[in-house]
Amino acid sequence: MKTKENLRNRLTKRRKEILEGLGGLPEVEVKNREWLYLLGEETRFSIMIEGVFVSEDELEKILSGGRGETREAEDALNYFRTAKFIYGLGYENYRSGKFFLNLPLVRQVNHGVLGKGGEFRKGDISIAGTRFKPPDFHLIPELVEMWARWTEEYFNKLPVLTLASRSHILFEIIHPFEDGNGRTGRILFNYTLISLGYPPVILKEEKEKYYRAIEEGEREFRKIRFEELNYPRLKDMMERMKTDKMEKLIFTSLRENMDLIIVSLFEKKKEKLLPADVVAEKMGYSKDSMRTLIKRGKFIGVKRGRKWYTHPELCLM
Repeated sequence: MKTKENLRNRLTKRRKEILEGLGGLPEVEVKNREWLYLLGEETRFSIMIEGVFVSEDELEKILSGGRGETREAEDALNYFRTAKFIYGLGYENYRSGKFFLNLPLVRQVNHGVLGKGGEFRKGDISIAGTRFKPPDFHLIPELVEMWARWTEEYFNKLPVLTLASRSHILFEIIHPFEDGNGRTGRILFNYTLISLGYPPVILKEEKEKYYRAIEEGEREFRKIRFEELNYPRLKDMMERMKTDKMEKLIFTSLRENMDLIIVSLFEKKKEKLLPADVVAEKMGYSKDSMRTLIKRGKFIGVKRGRKWYTHPELCLM
């Protein structure tokens, strides 16, 4: 298991090096084709986890119209606008080398995705899809402060997949709001990724896999009373948190989205990709092994029609 975790982080790190060599993550701008696609797909799949379904065509109409006439349309528009604004902040963090998390930002995200609210819950709550009981409501401000403090402290100290997984799972364990915790948490962990110079993650897997990934991480917190939790103990528990399932989900999407941006920048700033068969011959690989390496993420490539395309400079090994 450890070997797989290390390989995922190594492949992610190599992608980041190539991305930075091409100028880094482009500005969050809906006029940018890749960003518009990422923001749209994230909106659709994030609200889908919570049972709100909007097709690509429906989302395009909602965004072009700029208003929501149904609950689904309103949820999609609220999420898209909030994500775009918060990711813009994340991009400024990335360019300035700074990062911040605080209670007002968390409340602002929740208010944005719901179009109301933004206040911490005033009663007990359950987490859909899991058996875990979130902490009592009167502990919420202190726990959110500890979550923000931990994420800021380890922002540049952990591999990105580990940081994002632990931070997101802890936020969902706290479950600070009456509604919109999943959407709020997903925007906040993408805000963290973008602040580090990575594109957002789109969780396209079945929601059961997502809930099981959260459950894997929350098991460590079933052993404690939240009333007795302090920051040093939290740090110890976060160190022991199991995150393999969440890291796998994040890596699958992050790899796909990084490759989308890298390929676009590579062809704009360097040269066109070559058919994978041509690259295989240049580098001494068989055609079949080259396609396998691309599918396993060891080459950055893209499928156009029935053919795979890549470039010798996009080898990650």
